[in-house]
Amino acid sequence: MSGTPERVLLEVRETRRSAGLVRGLLAPLACVALMVGLPWLELRFLGLDPRLEVAAGVGLGAFLLLLWWLSFLGRQHVTVSNERVLVESGFWNKLRDDVEVFRIRDVVVSRNLWQRLLGVGDVTVKANEGRGMVEEVHVLRGMADPIALSEVIRGAWKAVGQPRNTTNLDG
Repeated sequence: MSGTPERVLLEVRETRRSAGLVRGLLAPLACVALMVGLPWLELRFLGLDPRLEVAAGVGLGAFLLLLWWLSFLGRQHVTVSNERVLVESGFWNKLRDDVEVFRIRDVVVSRNLWQRLLGVGDVTVKANEGRGMVEEVHVLRGMADPIALSEVIRGAWKAVGQPRNTTNLDG
């Protein structure tokens, strides 16, 4: 690259809105319903003390709510700089993948109806892998304002892809 230092253009995370209706809205509501509903059912046929019923309902619902919350910790974190696109994901097992901007060949934004309603989308970055003609495909899932993200990546590619300080020898 050039002698200019690497500078960050944009940092984004996969948004929780990308979880969808079931995982994003209904799962936590089901956990809360379990926390309230199990004690309300008064499971006397089990022979449990009413205080134990409340503790069981609240404990089980809180445990499931904690598992639901932990599922969001491994979301993708994307950093776009003037030299590369860095994609990090995972909570227990971290994955870090760098895509050099000069290798990028195409950026595609895809958004289904649900994603459009929530203002999120998927950005697919296609790049050549090394010197071969093998193509790398990186899907950046659930990005808020995916069109702005694709434009930042495109702007970084355009800045790197255009020749700098060239002279025209033909006149």
